[in-house]
Amino acid sequence: MNLKIYAIVALTAVLATPITAQQQQLCKAVGCAYEYSHANDVVSKCCQAINPDPVAFHDCCGKSCNTGIPCKSV
Repeated sequence: MNLKIYAIVALTAVLATPITAQQQQLCKAVGCAYEYSHANDVVSKCCQAINPDPVAFHDCCGKSCNTGIPCKSV
């Protein structure tokens, strides 16, 4: 009986994780660092905080990666 309960709880947790997890946007604009680099992570988080709208986010990434304004990579 306990094994069934643990199995149901584990299955529910596995199914619920993708639903609640939000994938972070990554800067892919020309001039930006490799997508999974620390520098890209810093700029991506900064631009996401400024405006999560995809168009505004991409614009922020392009400006930040090439000029350092409004977000600096390090």
